[in-house]
Amino acid sequence: MGTNIVIRRTSNKTNFKFWEDVYTTLIPSKTNLNLVWRDYTIESGVWYKYSVVKRNKENYRSTPIEIKNPIMG
Repeated sequence: MGTNIVIRRTSNKTNFKFWEDVYTTLIPSKTNLNLVWRDYTIESGVWYKYSVVKRNKENYRSTPIEIKNPIMG
């Protein structure tokens, strides 16, 4: 068993109000997290914020950890 990690994003196109899941991966139990992920689906000129949550088998999510300032690719 392990833990599902979900990376989510929002953008200035929705005034940072709508979050979408953009990546999910299963981290095996007793494994150190060393995840490098790149978003190749961004749009030029759009500001984004990202967050990460843990999701359990019942689909409940933890409190998100969110970047404070928007970034642009």
